[in-house]
Amino acid sequence: GQGGLSPAEVADAMLDAIVEFASKKSVQHLKKIKIVIFQTDMLRDFYKSMKKREKSDSSTTDSWVSLVKSFFWGKKEPTEKKKAVVLEKKVDLATFQICGESKRNVDATESWINDLILKEQLEISTSDKLIEYFDEKQIDALADLQRRKRVTIQLENKLSPPQIKISGISRDVSFVYMEVQKMIQKMKDTEEEQFKAELVYKLVEWRYPISNDSFVAFDKLTNMQLECAKIAKTPHLTVKINGKNYKVDLNTLQANDDQGKTVNIQRVPKNEGKL
Repeated sequence: GQGGLSPAEVADAMLDAIVEFASKKSVQHLKKIKIVIFQTDMLRDFYKSMKKREKSDSSTTDSWVSLVKSFFWGKKEPTEKKKAVVLEKKVDLATFQICGESKRNVDATESWINDLILKEQLEISTSDKLIEYFDEKQIDALADLQRRKRVTIQLENKLSPPQIKISGISRDVSFVYMEVQKMIQKMKDTEEEQFKAELVYKLVEWRYPISNDSFVAFDKLTNMQLECAKIAKTPHLTVKINGKNYKVDLNTLQANDDQGKTVNIQRVPKNEGKL
Protein backbone atom coordinates (compact mmCIF):
# COMPACT_ATOMS: atom_id res chain seq x y z
CA GLY A 1 0.00 0.00 0.00
CA GLN A 2 0.98 3.64 0.45
CA GLY A 3 3.17 2.64 3.39
CA GLY A 4 5.32 0.45 1.17
CA LEU A 5 4.26 -2.80 2.86
CA SER A 6 3.47 -6.04 1.09
CA PRO A 7 -0.11 -7.45 1.17
CA ALA A 8 1.05 -10.22 3.52
CA GLU A 9 2.50 -7.69 5.99
CA VAL A 10 -0.71 -5.64 5.88
CA ALA A 11 -2.83 -8.74 6.55
CA ASP A 12 -0.60 -9.74 9.49
CA ALA A 13 -0.73 -6.25 11.00
CA MET A 14 -4.52 -5.94 10.75
CA LEU A 15 -5.23 -9.40 12.15
CA ASP A 16 -2.63 -8.93 14.92
CA ALA A 17 -4.48 -5.79 16.02
CA ILE A 18 -7.85 -7.58 16.08
CA VAL A 19 -6.51 -10.56 18.04
CA GLU A 20 -4.66 -8.35 20.54
CA PHE A 21 -7.77 -6.25 21.15
CA ALA A 22 -10.07 -9.26 21.52
CA SER A 23 -7.77 -11.22 23.82
CA LYS A 24 -6.76 -8.46 26.25
CA LYS A 25 -9.89 -6.39 26.70
CA SER A 26 -13.42 -7.06 27.84
CA VAL A 27 -15.44 -6.24 24.73
CA GLN A 28 -18.77 -4.65 25.68
CA HIS A 29 -19.96 -2.66 22.68
CA LEU A 30 -18.00 -3.70 19.60
CA LYS A 31 -19.84 -6.58 17.92
CA LYS A 32 -18.39 -6.81 14.41
CA ILE A 33 -15.20 -5.81 12.61
CA LYS A 34 -15.39 -5.42 8.84
CA ILE A 35 -12.30 -5.39 6.63
CA VAL A 36 -12.93 -4.37 3.02
CA ILE A 37 -10.53 -6.04 0.58
CA PHE A 38 -10.67 -4.22 -2.75
CA GLN A 39 -8.32 -6.56 -4.61
CA THR A 40 -9.52 -10.16 -4.53
CA ASP A 41 -6.01 -11.52 -5.07
CA MET A 42 -5.21 -10.19 -1.57
CA LEU A 43 -7.75 -12.64 -0.15
CA ARG A 44 -5.08 -15.34 -0.24
CA ASP A 45 -2.76 -13.24 1.98
CA PHE A 46 -5.46 -12.70 4.60
CA TYR A 47 -6.43 -16.37 4.55
CA LYS A 48 -2.79 -17.51 4.93
CA SER A 49 -2.36 -15.09 7.82
CA MET A 50 -5.37 -16.61 9.61
CA LYS A 51 -4.13 -20.17 9.01
CA LYS A 52 -0.66 -19.26 10.28
CA ARG A 53 -2.14 -18.17 13.60
CA GLU A 54 -4.22 -21.31 13.91
CA LYS A 55 -1.18 -23.56 13.41
CA SER A 56 0.91 -21.56 15.89
CA ASP A 57 -1.31 -22.57 18.84
CA SER A 58 -3.58 -25.48 17.97
CA SER A 59 -4.09 -26.40 21.65
CA THR A 60 -5.91 -23.17 22.54
CA THR A 61 -9.63 -23.64 23.14
CA ASP A 62 -10.54 -20.78 20.81
CA SER A 63 -7.91 -20.69 18.08
CA TRP A 64 -6.74 -17.45 16.52
CA VAL A 65 -8.85 -18.17 13.46
CA SER A 66 -11.94 -18.86 15.57
CA LEU A 67 -11.35 -15.60 17.44
CA VAL A 68 -11.09 -13.61 14.23
CA LYS A 69 -14.15 -15.39 12.79
CA SER A 70 -16.21 -14.43 15.83
CA PHE A 71 -15.48 -10.74 15.30
CA PHE A 72 -16.20 -10.83 11.57
CA TRP A 73 -19.48 -12.76 11.62
CA GLY A 74 -20.31 -13.52 15.23
CA LYS A 75 -19.40 -16.72 17.02
CA LYS A 76 -21.26 -19.79 15.81
CA GLU A 77 -20.79 -23.51 15.98
CA PRO A 78 -19.45 -25.28 12.88
CA THR A 79 -22.42 -27.56 12.49
CA GLU A 80 -25.77 -28.22 14.11
CA LYS A 81 -25.39 -29.65 17.59
CA LYS A 82 -26.41 -33.29 17.69
CA LYS A 83 -28.18 -35.11 20.48
CA ALA A 84 -26.12 -37.49 22.59
CA VAL A 85 -25.57 -40.91 21.06
CA VAL A 86 -24.42 -44.16 22.61
CA LEU A 87 -22.60 -46.94 20.80
CA GLU A 88 -23.72 -50.44 21.60
CA LYS A 89 -21.33 -51.98 24.11
CA LYS A 90 -19.23 -54.77 22.67
CA VAL A 91 -18.37 -57.71 24.90
CA ASP A 92 -16.43 -60.67 23.49
CA LEU A 93 -16.05 -63.40 26.08
CA ALA A 94 -13.46 -66.17 25.99
CA THR A 95 -13.33 -68.99 28.53
CA PHE A 96 -10.13 -70.81 29.47
CA GLN A 97 -10.20 -74.11 31.35
CA ILE A 98 -6.86 -74.88 32.97
CA CYS A 99 -5.99 -78.28 34.39
CA GLY A 100 -2.72 -79.14 36.11
CA GLU A 101 -0.95 -81.38 38.55
CA SER A 102 -1.12 -78.78 41.31
CA LYS A 103 -2.76 -75.46 42.20
CA ARG A 104 0.63 -73.82 41.87
CA ASN A 105 0.95 -74.93 38.24
CA VAL A 106 -2.62 -73.82 37.47
CA ASP A 107 -2.01 -70.38 39.03
CA ALA A 108 1.25 -69.99 37.10
CA THR A 109 -0.48 -70.86 33.83
CA GLU A 110 -3.33 -68.44 34.56
CA SER A 111 -0.83 -65.67 35.27
CA TRP A 112 1.04 -66.43 32.04
CA ILE A 113 -2.19 -66.27 29.98
CA ASN A 114 -3.19 -62.97 31.62
CA ASP A 115 0.22 -61.49 30.82
CA LEU A 116 -0.13 -62.51 27.16
CA ILE A 117 -3.59 -60.93 26.94
CA LEU A 118 -2.47 -57.68 28.57
CA LYS A 119 0.52 -57.39 26.23
CA GLU A 120 -1.86 -57.45 23.26
CA GLN A 121 -4.22 -54.85 24.74
CA LEU A 122 -4.07 -51.14 23.99
CA GLU A 123 -6.22 -48.15 24.91
CA ILE A 124 -6.03 -44.81 23.09
CA SER A 125 -8.12 -41.68 23.59
CA THR A 126 -8.56 -38.73 21.26
CA SER A 127 -10.22 -35.42 22.14
CA ASP A 128 -11.68 -32.79 19.84
CA LYS A 129 -14.58 -30.34 20.07
CA LEU A 130 -15.91 -31.59 16.72
CA ILE A 131 -16.65 -35.03 18.21
CA GLU A 132 -19.71 -33.43 19.79
CA TYR A 133 -21.07 -32.79 16.29
CA PHE A 134 -20.71 -36.33 14.94
CA ASP A 135 -23.91 -37.05 13.03
CA GLU A 136 -25.61 -40.33 12.16
CA LYS A 137 -23.14 -41.01 9.35
CA GLN A 138 -20.09 -40.80 11.64
CA ILE A 139 -21.80 -42.80 14.41
CA ASP A 140 -22.70 -45.55 11.94
CA ALA A 141 -19.08 -45.62 10.75
CA LEU A 142 -17.86 -46.03 14.34
CA ALA A 143 -20.37 -48.81 14.96
CA ASP A 144 -19.21 -50.58 11.79
CA LEU A 145 -15.56 -50.32 12.87
CA GLN A 146 -16.45 -51.74 16.27
CA ARG A 147 -18.24 -54.68 14.64
CA ARG A 148 -15.44 -55.48 12.20
CA LYS A 149 -12.46 -54.95 14.49
CA ARG A 150 -11.62 -56.36 17.90
CA VAL A 151 -12.12 -53.07 19.70
CA THR A 152 -14.53 -51.29 22.00
CA ILE A 153 -15.32 -47.64 21.22
CA GLN A 154 -16.66 -45.29 23.88
CA LEU A 155 -17.98 -41.78 23.21
CA GLU A 156 -17.52 -39.38 26.11
CA ASN A 157 -19.68 -36.43 25.00
CA LYS A 158 -19.95 -34.96 28.49
CA LEU A 159 -16.23 -34.25 28.71
CA SER A 160 -14.80 -30.93 27.56
CA PRO A 161 -13.60 -31.33 24.90
CA PRO A 162 -15.51 -34.52 24.01
CA GLN A 163 -13.48 -37.69 23.79
CA ILE A 164 -13.45 -41.02 21.97
CA LYS A 165 -11.80 -43.93 23.80
CA ILE A 166 -10.70 -46.98 21.81
CA SER A 167 -9.56 -50.18 23.51
CA GLY A 168 -8.81 -53.70 22.32
CA ILE A 169 -6.20 -55.60 20.30
CA SER A 170 -3.23 -53.30 19.61
CA ARG A 171 -3.19 -53.48 15.81
CA ASP A 172 -6.97 -53.00 15.56
CA VAL A 173 -6.91 -50.09 18.02
CA SER A 174 -4.24 -48.36 15.93
CA PHE A 175 -6.26 -48.87 12.74
CA VAL A 176 -9.51 -47.56 14.26
CA TYR A 177 -7.69 -44.58 15.81
CA MET A 178 -6.43 -43.53 12.37
CA GLU A 179 -9.94 -43.87 10.92
CA VAL A 180 -11.34 -41.63 13.68
CA GLN A 181 -8.64 -39.05 12.96
CA LYS A 182 -9.66 -39.08 9.28
CA MET A 183 -13.30 -38.41 10.27
CA ILE A 184 -12.31 -35.45 12.44
CA GLN A 185 -9.97 -34.05 9.79
CA LYS A 186 -12.69 -34.30 7.14
CA MET A 187 -15.01 -32.25 9.37
CA LYS A 188 -12.26 -29.67 9.89
CA ASP A 189 -11.64 -29.46 6.15
CA THR A 190 -15.36 -28.96 5.53
CA GLU A 191 -15.56 -26.21 8.16
CA GLU A 192 -12.49 -24.52 6.71
CA GLU A 193 -13.90 -24.66 3.19
CA GLN A 194 -17.22 -23.20 4.34
CA PHE A 195 -15.40 -20.36 6.10
CA LYS A 196 -13.31 -19.60 3.03
CA ALA A 197 -16.40 -19.72 0.79
CA GLU A 198 -18.18 -17.28 3.11
CA LEU A 199 -15.21 -14.94 3.01
CA VAL A 200 -15.05 -14.98 -0.80
CA TYR A 201 -18.82 -14.42 -1.04
CA LYS A 202 -18.46 -11.20 0.95
CA LEU A 203 -16.04 -9.92 -1.68
CA VAL A 204 -17.47 -11.05 -5.01
CA GLU A 205 -20.59 -12.74 -6.36
CA TRP A 206 -20.70 -14.95 -9.46
CA ARG A 207 -24.09 -15.21 -11.17
CA TYR A 208 -25.76 -17.27 -13.89
CA PRO A 209 -28.88 -16.40 -15.94
CA ILE A 210 -32.36 -17.78 -15.28
CA SER A 211 -33.89 -15.64 -18.04
CA ASN A 212 -32.73 -13.07 -20.57
CA ASP A 213 -32.45 -10.22 -18.06
CA SER A 214 -32.41 -12.01 -14.72
CA PHE A 215 -29.39 -13.51 -12.94
CA VAL A 216 -29.07 -15.44 -9.68
CA ALA A 217 -26.01 -16.15 -7.56
CA PHE A 218 -24.17 -19.46 -7.64
CA ASP A 219 -24.01 -21.34 -4.34
CA LYS A 220 -21.17 -20.16 -2.12
CA LEU A 221 -18.94 -23.17 -2.76
CA THR A 222 -19.19 -22.80 -6.55
CA ASN A 223 -18.73 -19.04 -6.11
CA MET A 224 -15.44 -19.69 -4.31
CA GLN A 225 -14.28 -22.22 -6.92
CA LEU A 226 -14.91 -19.74 -9.74
CA GLU A 227 -13.09 -16.92 -7.96
CA CYS A 228 -10.12 -19.11 -7.03
CA ALA A 229 -9.90 -20.33 -10.62
CA LYS A 230 -9.88 -16.73 -11.86
CA ILE A 231 -7.16 -15.72 -9.38
CA ALA A 232 -5.08 -18.75 -10.40
CA LYS A 233 -5.62 -17.81 -14.08
CA THR A 234 -7.20 -21.20 -14.79
CA PRO A 235 -8.70 -20.96 -18.30
CA HIS A 236 -11.72 -23.24 -17.76
CA LEU A 237 -13.80 -24.66 -14.92
CA THR A 238 -16.77 -27.04 -15.01
CA VAL A 239 -19.73 -26.03 -12.84
CA LYS A 240 -23.38 -27.02 -12.53
CA ILE A 241 -26.14 -24.68 -13.72
CA ASN A 242 -29.70 -25.90 -13.18
CA GLY A 243 -28.40 -29.42 -12.64
CA LYS A 244 -26.40 -29.57 -15.89
CA ASN A 245 -22.63 -29.42 -16.37
CA TYR A 246 -21.29 -26.27 -18.02
CA LYS A 247 -17.69 -25.54 -18.98
CA VAL A 248 -16.92 -21.93 -18.04
CA ASP A 249 -14.37 -19.89 -19.97
CA LEU A 250 -12.89 -17.65 -17.25
CA ASN A 251 -11.67 -15.13 -19.84
CA THR A 252 -14.90 -14.57 -21.79
CA LEU A 253 -17.27 -15.49 -18.91
CA GLN A 254 -19.21 -17.77 -21.24
CA ALA A 255 -20.40 -21.23 -20.23
CA ASN A 256 -21.16 -24.10 -22.63
CA ASP A 257 -23.04 -27.33 -21.92
CA ASP A 258 -22.60 -30.71 -23.64
CA GLN A 259 -25.22 -29.85 -26.29
CA GLY A 260 -23.44 -26.65 -27.32
CA LYS A 261 -25.76 -24.26 -25.50
CA THR A 262 -23.96 -21.07 -24.43
CA VAL A 263 -24.88 -18.74 -21.58
CA ASN A 264 -23.14 -15.66 -20.23
CA ILE A 265 -22.29 -15.52 -16.54
CA GLN A 266 -21.42 -12.50 -14.41
CA ARG A 267 -18.77 -11.64 -11.85
CA VAL A 268 -19.90 -8.81 -9.55
CA PRO A 269 -17.44 -7.37 -6.97
CA LYS A 270 -19.36 -6.27 -3.88
CA ASN A 271 -17.13 -3.53 -2.46
CA GLU A 272 -16.23 -1.45 -5.49
CA GLY A 273 -16.70 2.23 -4.84
CA LYS A 274 -17.08 1.75 -1.07
CA LEU A 275 -14.80 3.21 1.57
